[in-house]
Amino acid sequence: MQIGVFGGGFNPPHIGHLIACEIVRQKLKLNKVIFIPTFFPPHKRIKTPFHHRVKMTELAIENNPYFSVSDIEKSLEVPSFTFRTLRELQKRYPEDELYLIMGADELRDFNNWESPEEILRIAKIVVLYRPGYRIIEELPRSVILLEIPLIGISSTQLREWIREKVTVKYLIPDKVLDYIRENRLYEDMHSI
Repeated sequence: MQIGVFGGGFNPPHIGHLIACEIVRQKLKLNKVIFIPTFFPPHKRIKTPFHHRVKMTELAIENNPYFSVSDIEKSLEVPSFTFRTLRELQKRYPEDELYLIMGADELRDFNNWESPEEILRIAKIVVLYRPGYRIIEELPRSVILLEIPLIGISSTQLREWIREKVTVKYLIPDKVLDYIRENRLYEDMHSI
């Protein structure tokens, strides 16, 4: 199988994540895409508890049979470095090809990530870029570039709008929005 791996805070997951992964899945003919909420990221603190981010991601992807969610990082050493996650996925899927999906902005820092050479050994890298974006980095041969539509949504902006009671309808799947409301996520600055 060919498996896409898409990690992130998913705080909250939104349609930009879903659209990007569906485009990758179709263009590369992936058998599935695994969404992996980060447990303990090395460079930022996520205040929303992990179990909420996992549940929101499950709700966001539930209508796509090609998408799944894994809480794999919860059982790994912290901080949550990508190479550790990929190493564990390789153990679980030894016969399959892994495709790490990332944005062009993440590519700029890739050489500063922990063990980038191991990441390249374990997975093919799929870099998503927007129309008009120039990739100036010299890319390893295993990197696949895919142009995706410009969808200017950020989880940070969505959290602010939720706190300010600005509508986020159509930007976040309805079941995720219901979950956010039921659990009173992002209602004050301290939860952002």
